[in-house]
Amino acid sequence: MTKTTLQAALAEAETALDEVVEPLSFYQNVSTSKQLRDASNEAEVLVRDYGVDASMRLDVFQAKVAAEKNIKTSGRKLDAEEQRLVDKMLLDGKRAGLALPEAQRTELMKLKKELSQTSLEFSVSTTRVYIISRALNQLYYRKTTMRRMLGNSHLRSTQSAY
Repeated sequence: MTKTTLQAALAEAETALDEVVEPLSFYQNVSTSKQLRDASNEAEVLVRDYGVDASMRLDVFQAKVAAEKNIKTSGRKLDAEEQRLVDKMLLDGKRAGLALPEAQRTELMKLKKELSQTSLEFSVSTTRVYIISRALNQLYYRKTTMRRMLGNSHLRSTQSAY
């Protein structure tokens, strides 16, 4: 597989996934239905786990390495932009841990999933805190408004008696 076909296939797959996933995760932030928010959060967990699995696919990394090798052995000269893309794709794979031995890759994948889950839980908790804080502010506003209204009506009834 050449750089161009590999790059195009990866980009198309990522775009197709985003088109399906983004609407699902949108509901966790905007829906008034707890059931829908919870379902959206569950979908987000699955998508994040898939994202970790997809980013740690050794076969895809090896295909990128093979594509670079094919380009070099063919004698084809890449322009600066193409070379940067190839280098970046390989560097991303190495930074993701794909050049590590299998045992370390497996441990890293487990840690990435745990981090992803913790991050999502934090996000959900932060959203809940925001909602509770907002509800408390609304209650406080209503309470002070009622006090003002009651205080003012009491003054009016007292003044009208004179």
